Amino acid sequence: MRLTDLHIRRIFQALTGVMVMVIVVGGFSLFSKEDTRQFASTLTPPPLTKETPETRKVKRKKSESQLNNISETQYEQSLENLKRESEKDPKNPLLYEQMGDLFFLKKDFSLAGQSYEIAALLDAKNMTRQVKYVRSLLARRKVIEAERVLLTLDANDESVLLYRGIVSAFLNKPKDSKVALSKISQSTNPSLAQQALVVLNAYTTYESATDAQPVYLQALLSRAFNELGEYELSIALGLEAIKQKTDYRDVWLVIGHSYLSQNMWNDAESALLKAVSLDATQSLAHVLLGFTEESLVKPMEAATHFKKALDLGYEPAFEIAQKRADNLYEAGVFDEALTAYTDLINKNSAQLKPEAYIRPMVIYIERQNEPERALELARVLVDTHPDDATAINLFGWALLSVGEDGAAEDALNSALARDEKLPAAHLNLGKLSQRRGDLSQALEYYRNAYTYGTERNDISITNAAAALYNAIAKTIN
Repeated sequence: MRLTDLHIRRIFQALTGVMVMVIVVGGFSLFSKEDTRQFASTLTPPPLTKETPETRKVKRKKSESQLNNISETQYEQSLENLKRESEKDPKNPLLYEQMGDLFFLKKDFSLAGQSYEIAALLDAKNMTRQVKYVRSLLARRKVIEAERVLLTLDANDESVLLYRGIVSAFLNKPKDSKVALSKISQSTNPSLAQQALVVLNAYTTYESATDAQPVYLQALLSRAFNELGEYELSIALGLEAIKQKTDYRDVWLVIGHSYLSQNMWNDAESALLKAVSLDATQSLAHVLLGFTEESLVKPMEAATHFKKALDLGYEPAFEIAQKRADNLYEAGVFDEALTAYTDLINKNSAQLKPEAYIRPMVIYIERQNEPERALELARVLVDTHPDDATAINLFGWALLSVGEDGAAEDALNSALARDEKLPAAHLNLGKLSQRRGDLSQALEYYRNAYTYGTERNDISITNAAAALYNAIAKTIN
């Protein structure tokens, strides 16, 4: 399961609220110990049903394109629709802008730039589209070209002035940068004003430091660009700082996070491992390494780093504890995963979403043949989530597993009353109908599970439903 851009940025953004400068052996620190403990993230829940190794591989491959909850299927459909509309209305700049937005989300910055450039040419007076084109240039590190474009745009437009200040900061033109950004910091648009302050605060911190070297300003600006989502600028300036000071732990951390945000997993791994080699007590580095290793489909390594972060006192702990349990499950270390899930549920049952109960129930039912233990978990779940369709479905699945077919049917129908298209409930009702020998009814439920699972992009459900449907169809034919 892949972390989305929003999740990654939430983790790092909370570090940027207060810049605490600390003198440490070897240079200036970008983060205080307190910085690393004051943020929270919302993590993607695990899948709805059991996964086989084959479906896990497919799901991971698909999830590479999942950004901000846009699935590969949705992305392709949206792009196809926009292309079709642009053929009908080839001079509509909005269509090209929206295509650029999709490409930018996919991190295909070259195609994003082409689309934004067309939109900008079709609507030269729209500064929003012009700035999007500039951002696509920055994402490809075409900074000089971006500066040239900015100088041709309306200097009275605040977004243009903001990016003039950002580009000037990168090009080591502090005077030009401060002039532009100081104007924007007074803007009535709070978002633009805050973005300007991110860079201005980097200058203020540097100038207030005693005997600070230029490499410290590079480090501060690298971090500022990271916070602004200009990850390529962050990486480029961070690497310049590293050339001068190879053991700058916090810069390696910023670079690693920027690579992670750009889905450049191998580069992120290298940078973050370097940060850990310089200081293994930094819990944030282990958290980011955990996400990186997960993205590289190295679940055991991910689980190891998540555990190290927890051992170092990382907060909030329960999200990372869940990620550790999920990766242990992915690694096939089921006994250890079950222990981790059980501890997580015992400590955080009220905070956990129903989906967090699925994998421990899978282990109990399908790995350890202990359905009664799964039913105990399911009872805890419905006590804390009495009206949740997924929770009630899991309760029905557990009842089905211990042979309480009547109660299972009631629970599964109750789940469908709350969500009539819940794929897992249809799948479980299909299993119940098949057990009773009503194959035509089972086929209908499996067909529904497949259809609704496809609509919701739930590959594990669609695969299971297809396999069960085809197995029955063969016996009938």
